[in-house]
Amino acid sequence: HNFQEQLNNPNQKEANNRVLRYWQDQGYECRDVSENPEYFAKGIDIVRMLGDDITNIDVKCDFQAHRTGNVPLELAEIMPESNEHKRKVGWAYKNSIAEIHYFIWETKQIIPVSLKKLKEIAYSRERRAYASWHTKPIKYFTIGLLIPIVEILK
Repeated sequence: HNFQEQLNNPNQKEANNRVLRYWQDQGYECRDVSENPEYFAKGIDIVRMLGDDITNIDVKCDFQAHRTGNVPLELAEIMPESNEHKRKVGWAYKNSIAEIHYFIWETKQIIPVSLKKLKEIAYSRERRAYASWHTKPIKYFTIGLLIPIVEILK
């Protein structure tokens, strides 16, 4: 999504609010920075603080995990049809993100995982992959791996 689409997405806003309250209820100070373009560019939705410990969180609102049992790990955000357009690596490689919090829409479940642990799980064995096709503003695919939720919750 681009910045404006995310700003206007009520589902993503609810997911961010639920993750924010989840950590506030556990005594953390948190800020929703998803509407700040500087943080959006880094993939950061929530900043969690406890003393000097600051953690950047990317919230992923998922509408399929309740059926599939999998969550995505995005390896390539933009893989265009033409060499005229730039390729863009996925959020799996954003150094600014410490944790991914999957918000499973149907069950309202929050699954927090460090990006480091998620990549360790992902690269521990062969995986199924996904490719999402987009046509705007150009033709491109988003490509990633499907990670079973049960492996994250171990």
